[in-house]
Amino acid sequence: AGGSGSAWWLALALCTPISIAAGNVYRKLRMPKGAPASLLAGGMLLGGALALLPLLVANGGLTRPGMAGWTVILAQCVFTSLGYRVYFHFQRVADPVYFSQFGYVVSATGVVSGLLFFNEHLTLPMLLAIGVILAGIAMVNARAP
Repeated sequence: AGGSGSAWWLALALCTPISIAAGNVYRKLRMPKGAPASLLAGGMLLGGALALLPLLVANGGLTRPGMAGWTVILAQCVFTSLGYRVYFHFQRVADPVYFSQFGYVVSATGVVSGLLFFNEHLTLPMLLAIGVILAGIAMVNARAP
């Protein structure tokens, strides 16, 4: 593995924090006060699905999963729904720009979960990424003198 396609996906992944931050700034400036969490969740899920649609088509479309595949899909739907419910509740009550840091907490939780439950191993790039995340959180929370 690791051809030129891998570098393209890595570059795309690095754009994620920028797009989340831009969306949160836009939401802070334009979102009507008191908008329900379900509106935020639906909009984000729809936007994410539409963004992934061209990639799905480019990779040959959908294939039908077997019964085991449907079980995994159902479990993922349940856990994703619970996660979004909590996420959008917090997003509604917190300052959107400050809340952008929540993604880093989720990332750190994912790394720790992988280490504890899925026999993942820390690699040098992962350690460097964790360092960059911690530095970014420290910079965002630093108070000007």
